Amino acid sequence: MTDAENDFKAIFDAVQGAAEPIADTTRFALVEIFGHRRHVGAISDLEIAGGRFLQVHDIDTGKTHAYGASSIFGLTMLTAAEMVEYVKEQQAHKVRAERYRLGYEQTAETPDDDF
Repeated sequence: MTDAENDFKAIFDAVQGAAEPIADTTRFALVEIFGHRRHVGAISDLEIAGGRFLQVHDIDTGKTHAYGASSIFGLTMLTAAEMVEYVKEQQAHKVRAERYRLGYEQTAETPDDDF
């Protein structure tokens, strides 16, 4: 390798390995995708092979998704606090749905939102 190639590789490796801190400029959103899919998390622009995508890091699943503009049905901008509250509400809803599916009876001793 030449010196220029070594310099480029060192810079490239440093950029690739750099952790991206969550800054004040990080945008959060509820992203609704055609096909009844929803993701809530940090969003950013992404370009792959000349195509533009919306990248969503789903806070609930920990997965990262990329969608083209034509796949996006809705985009609701959120603050970090609103995003966390939304995830908590969704998790509570999943618990209630699972209790219903299992035939769990609601009584005064077992409140609906006990967490």
